[in-house]
Amino acid sequence: MAKIITKSNSDEIAGWITKFLSSSSSTLVRLEGVCGSGKTTIGRKLSERGVGLHINVDKFATKPSKPTPYPQCLKQEELNGAITRAIGKGKTVILDAVCLEEVAPVELWGHGLSIYVKRLSFNAIEPIWHMELRLEDEPPINEPDRSVHLYHLKVLPHMNADLIVEFPEDLHRLPKVAYSRERYFDPSTFGRSVCGFPHVTRTSPSISKWA
Repeated sequence: MAKIITKSNSDEIAGWITKFLSSSSSTLVRLEGVCGSGKTTIGRKLSERGVGLHINVDKFATKPSKPTPYPQCLKQEELNGAITRAIGKGKTVILDAVCLEEVAPVELWGHGLSIYVKRLSFNAIEPIWHMELRLEDEPPINEPDRSVHLYHLKVLPHMNADLIVEFPEDLHRLPKVAYSRERYFDPSTFGRSVCGFPHVTRTSPSISKWA
């Protein structure tokens, strides 16, 4: 079950991951999250701290003239070449992308350390982590939102990661009192299916006490 690491900002998240990796044998870090969650920022800060070589998959994306699923927008051969060269340098490689398992599959590059990044909104009593990605609704029409939505329903990266790191959205702060984690895994989907994908009863992952 994934551990949740809650910090006040992306600098604290990057610092925690850096410390964690200093005692880890992993040479691959896989950062996932919805669009705008902060995964690229964290990847860049890890690179600046000397953790390894950061590859932002979005840099290999094209802009098709018509709506296209995210994985099909990528210059896949160029991305594969960049990952191969980075691995060849003998340093830790930091990948960040939406739909990461589809564009850089574990079968090809290895599992490494998978980290799911969440931004928390405290506009309500209970925080919401998925911002505009509401997995209990029908998938949106627009891309890449549709691709990201369907990917989450199928792959469940927000549940299957080794670590979940979370921090508040801009202008939001972590509350000083305990707050409910009920909405973190979309409880409205309990006992029913969404878009053909079966959902099972879920429980919130344990909260890490690591400093």
